[in-house]
Amino acid sequence: SDHDFLMGFYYRQRGNYAKALERLLEAIQKRNSFNMAKRELVQVYIRLEDFKSGLSIAKENYELFKNNPYNIQGYFSCLIRMPHSKENEIILNELLTNIQKIKTDLAVEMALVLHSQFESMYNRDYETAMGYINEAIRKFPESNYPYLTYFDVAEKFKDIPSMEKAIEKLKGNVSKKSYLNKMLIARKAIVEAHRGEVEGANKIIEKELNDMPEEYIERLKVQIQSITKS
Repeated sequence: SDHDFLMGFYYRQRGNYAKALERLLEAIQKRNSFNMAKRELVQVYIRLEDFKSGLSIAKENYELFKNNPYNIQGYFSCLIRMPHSKENEIILNELLTNIQKIKTDLAVEMALVLHSQFESMYNRDYETAMGYINEAIRKFPESNYPYLTYFDVAEKFKDIPSMEKAIEKLKGNVSKKSYLNKMLIARKAIVEAHRGEVEGANKIIEKELNDMPEEYIERLKVQIQSITKS
């Protein structure tokens, strides 16, 4: 199980999410109480935007270790993509409160990112969401993660210039060997769709994301179609 976990971690770092998923599931099958593997598995599901599959594991991880920022971030990232409800909103606010109690740089960055996502997705407040994420960028200029959220907030509100700004910043920072490269490529396709370039978006997906799991590709294509119809 340790070897499967290490290989799963390696494949995620290399951006090979299909292999990462396979090895992490094997690790957990061999040792059901393998919390590190479960935490890593949640991160893979988030990268694949399969939030429904990650939700129950993320909840389990959080309830076992509520002071772990990765567990808070994983549960929050999955839960906020579920249908909105008062119950879910209460839990999301609990997660925001708990991560603010952790004073490490990592947790401070995560808290700003999660607040931005909450303002964007739940309150539909573009200005406040951008305020949080710009603060994260100012405090942690070397980190790429705030720019991913910057893009996502801008995309939700159809702010194409801000999407392009995030893409340009990430292009300068993310190498082709980085596990973030696949996330960058997907966002390039999304920008093309917002520009009305559906053919260009599909070409990016087919050419540069052909090693991603089929389920991910289908979800991305559905997203592209919904953008062009809106």
